[in-house]
Amino acid sequence: MSALKVKNTRPPEVVAEDSLRLLTATEAAALLKVSSTWIYAASRDGRLPCVRLGDPGGPLRFRAVELLEHLASARSAWTPAQRPGQALRLVSGGGA
Repeated sequence: MSALKVKNTRPPEVVAEDSLRLLTATEAAALLKVSSTWIYAASRDGRLPCVRLGDPGGPLRFRAVELLEHLASARSAWTPAQRPGQALRLVSGGGA
């Protein structure tokens, strides 16, 4: 598995050649530092932007740029008074 080229900045930035590359669930999990199980669950309920290749049972793929933008949106929507996970639901349109 080739490593993603992520600069060491906050928030992380993906270099141009990676911006169009599709990631597998395992690569997306490594980028976000979460488990593959979490990636599949978050994709299934709409918390993460993804695309399913082919038919509804096809493999999931992710764009690193979209994942990092989604993460930045969730982070900016979060306030210390919110319950854990509420910011991601707000960004995803899942309500409170």
